[in-house]
Amino acid sequence: MRYVVHLDRLAALFRIGIHDFEREAPQRLFVSVRLVVAMSDSPSDDIAEVYNYDNLRAAIIGIAQAQHYELQETVIARIADYCRSLQGVSGGVISTAKPDVFADAAGVGCTYVWGEPEARQMLAIAP
Repeated sequence: MRYVVHLDRLAALFRIGIHDFEREAPQRLFVSVRLVVAMSDSPSDDIAEVYNYDNLRAAIIGIAQAQHYELQETVIARIADYCRSLQGVSGGVISTAKPDVFADAAGVGCTYVWGEPEARQMLAIAP
């Protein structure tokens, strides 16, 4: 059986941006990830049988702390590399947003979608 698991709007501090003022201090970046993950048809109530969100969160924080990024697209590529390396993951959606760029907008960002056709279909209907 496959599930869509998600981590929504993780607020992480990234050194990101192309402008000089963006290099002065880290900025908040909201990161959301949805992954199609293979799991047991009837998992027990044991964390070892399901996807552990702690590892995804820790990986994103590690990516945030690793370097300065010029672009959100680069951040997404690093997160996607990590997610694709996970056993049982067959597709995903990764979104980032800078919430503090424009006072009159909730955020600016981008989204990346990948996966086999069945995984993409699952991601299209998942909340």
